[in-house]
Parts: sequence; C-alpha cells; structure tokens
Amino acid sequence: EKEGGMRHGKGKCRYANGNQYIGEWVNNKRHNRGTMYFASSAVYDGEWLEGERSGHGVMKYADGSTYEGQWLRDLKHGYGCYRFASKASYTGQWFEGRMHGQGTYEFADGQKFHGEFNRNLKSGYGTHVYRNGDQWGGIWIDDEPSGSGLYIFASNEFKVESPFVKAGEPPPHVGRQGQVAKVLRREDKVRMLQESESADEQARELASKAAQIAAEARVKMYKVLDDTAQLLGLMAPNT
Repeated sequence: EKEGGMRHGKGKCRYANGNQYIGEWVNNKRHNRGTMYFASSAVYDGEWLEGERSGHGVMKYADGSTYEGQWLRDLKHGYGCYRFASKASYTGQWFEGRMHGQGTYEFADGQKFHGEFNRNLKSGYGTHVYRNGDQWGGIWIDDEPSGSGLYIFASNEFKVESPFVKAGEPPPHVGRQGQVAKVLRREDKVRMLQESESADEQARELASKAAQIAAEARVKMYKVLDDTAQLLGLMAPNT
C-alpha cells in the first residue's frame, strides 16, 4: 500500500541486493510486524521500528544458528536466547549485540556456566557446572577463572576450596589432613567459624571447671591426710 507516494500499511519490497521484506510499513519505513528474507538465506521475523529490527524477533542465520529475543536498532539488546550451530546456547542479557550481564551458557558437551558476562566474555562471579553435576563457583576475568573458588560435589556432601578444575581432570582431593583444601561439610564458612568460636568457649569453660574440681579434690585429699596423721600421731605432708 502507498500513501502520499510512500509505502504505508502492508506490503512487500524486493531490494537490489536480493533481500525481500514482507510486512508493515509506516512513512516508507519497515515498521511494526514484518519478515525479512535475506539473500544469504537468513530470515528475520518480528518487530520493526523505523526501518530497524527493534522489539521482539526471531533471527534464523544461514549457518543454522538462531536468536530469539529482544532487539534494538538492528542489534540483539535486552533478553534473549542464541542457539549456535554447534548446539551450544546462551540465554540471558544482551547489550548492543553482545552477551552482557547475567546469563547461562550451555556448552555442546552438556556443561554449563551461570554468571556474569562482559562483552561476550565471562567476567565477574560465575558457576561452572560439570556434566556429572559437580560445580565450581568463583571469580572470572576475561573469560578465565581467577584464583580459588568453591568446588561443590553433586552429592552436596562436600564443599572444597579449590582452584578451577578443567573438564576431564580429577576433582580436588578431599582428605582428613586438608592438604589440598578446607573441607566444608554442609555448612558455610561463617557458620563453621561461629561454631568453632562457640566450641572454644565451651572448652575454656570445661577446662576451668576441671581445674576447680581438681583444686577442690586436692584440698580434700590433704585434709584427709592431715586428719589421718593426727590420729596416728604423724606429721602431715607439706602442702
């Protein structure tokens, strides 16, 4: 349709580069709902704003990957899910076409990462989930783990402070001596410290009571010896 010599309403347009648009127009611009068929065989179906992909839409790329979510000025922006041709996927926040903010990246082999992203890179706090259900949570910088984090076994029986463990490598050792890591069994560090402080105080109280009982017993013992000595006419031992 045309109005005043401009496309307005529903219609289609085939471009010189081979692209074709079918949908709504306002003032000669793609606007509201519409579908763009790209010459590359990619397809976008969704919302438009003044000629650009803006709002909710689905993009199917030529390589087989897809994106469904929010767009702004032709870029992925807001919340959306990108499924790669490799079968990996990312679901979460986007900013100006990049993974940015909170999100979940699922690897093709079944592993996952939940956490913060900065311009397509893991950055900030995040948790890596292994295929067997074990997890490692810690700080990431420029897509790489930094320092030690908390390794949680799938059974949730043990939590171990440990550097990041790559897939295929053995999990951190859990030993009584704690040579590799501190073992946290079902309690977090804060509670363990609180319990430790409470235990120390109880131990001090018990030690004090034991010393008092020992002193009282010593006094009674010498009194008995003294009384016995007097009865026998002997000298009591020095106290």
